[in-house]
Parts: sequence; C-alpha cells; structure tokens
Amino acid sequence: MPIAYVPLNGFLCKFDRFEVCAWGYIERLKVIPDLSKFNSSISAEAWKEINLNSIPYWLIITELSEKCSLAEQINAILLSLWLARPYTIYAHYYFLHESDESDKCATLDPFKIIVRRSQIKISEDDLDRSKGYLKQIQKIIETQGRLMDGLIFTLRGCVQYDWKVAVICFSTATEILMTYSRQPGLTKRLAEVFAFLTPKLPHSPEDAATRFEALYNIRSKIVHGDKTIKKMNESFEQHLSNWATLLGELWSA
Repeated sequence: MPIAYVPLNGFLCKFDRFEVCAWGYIERLKVIPDLSKFNSSISAEAWKEINLNSIPYWLIITELSEKCSLAEQINAILLSLWLARPYTIYAHYYFLHESDESDKCATLDPFKIIVRRSQIKISEDDLDRSKGYLKQIQKIIETQGRLMDGLIFTLRGCVQYDWKVAVICFSTATEILMTYSRQPGLTKRLAEVFAFLTPKLPHSPEDAATRFEALYNIRSKIVHGDKTIKKMNESFEQHLSNWATLLGELWSA
C-alpha cells in the first residue's frame, strides 16, 4: 500500500512501472492520487508550481525505514538514478499518508541540476544500474562511515542552483572518496587515484589522470577567484555534466 507519493518532474522512460527496490517503485500513473486532504497545508501558488497534470511519473514509497528518514529514502533513490544517468529531475514535494489524522505534505531540497534543452529518456540499462547504486547508498547510510560525507556532498551538489557551488560540492565529494594523505601535491595524487580506481573505463591511466586534472583545475579557479570563471558561465552545463560523469564513474568503481 502506498505510504508516500513523490511527483517526478522531468522523468521519462519507456516503462509504465519500474520496481526500484523492495520498498519503492516508479510508476506512470493514469489517475492522479487524491491529494485534496493536503489543501490546508499547501498554498494555491505551490499547487500551481507542482502542476500535477503535467507529471506522468511518480515515485511511490510503500514502507518507511527504521534506519533513516523518509526524505533520506527518497533522496537515496533520486541520487541512484542521477548517478546512473545525470539528467534534469525536479522532485520538490512529497505527500505522506501515515493515517487519516497525520497526513502531511513536506518539501525536499529541489533535486535539480544540469539544465538541458531537451529531456533525456532513461533507458533500461540506466534503471538497472540505479538499482545497484541504491544498494550501495543504503549500506553507506546504515553504516554512517566516512563515505557518508562523500554521499552528502554529492547530494548537495545535485540540489544547487549555482553551478560553481555544485562543482565545489562535487570536488569535495571526490576528495573525501580518494584522499589518503595530507602531503603536498593533492591534485596530482587525486588524479592518480582516479586513474587507478577506474581501470575498466575506455581510457588509459594517463588520459584518466589528465581528464581529472582538467576538471579539478576548474574547482581551483573557483576557489581562488580566477577571473576566467566569468567566461565559464557560458559553458557551465558542460562543466557540470563532466563533473557529474566523473563522480558517477568514481562511485561505481
């Protein structure tokens, strides 16, 4: 039985229903759920923003976790989909049906990054990969170890509207995942670690290291106030896409 509904703006695939995990699935709903009981907790302006009639796909949660919050459950699924295929998705609200007395509507940090001029249809391979990512994410949330910080910064990068802030979050996540020393030469050391961790990708270790250094240089320019950053605003989508791809490769290593 559905416990929570999450309308997914920008989600497209060829399937009517996809089982994400034991406690959640994504479905193309032919009939919008009756959410009239939430009218008192959400404004008319917010309803207009949500525009339920334009959203075919919904994430539906069927069981609440004892180890994390509902928002963390939802974000874990959204992040697993994003790691499999970085794309524009907007999930700002969720509607929780706990009981007739305690239903509520709550907001998520808008999970929206990498603006594109056209929507991307999620493939079957993307969905299958996302299930693997979700299992990893669940384990990280349960153990609350060092990788949890990397997960948090990856997520924070996904909900930023300013591309420069997103890059800083993504680069911080890579440092958390790959740093093993505080000695000088951080950029080169991270590049070498990235090349070592991604040997299955179609590139040589040298090419992988060069690619990482080029992206990490963008982070350095942002942090140190390089004047050329203003020119990069024109191509920020590509910078974000490149960082997202690299981070997805690293999480899958």
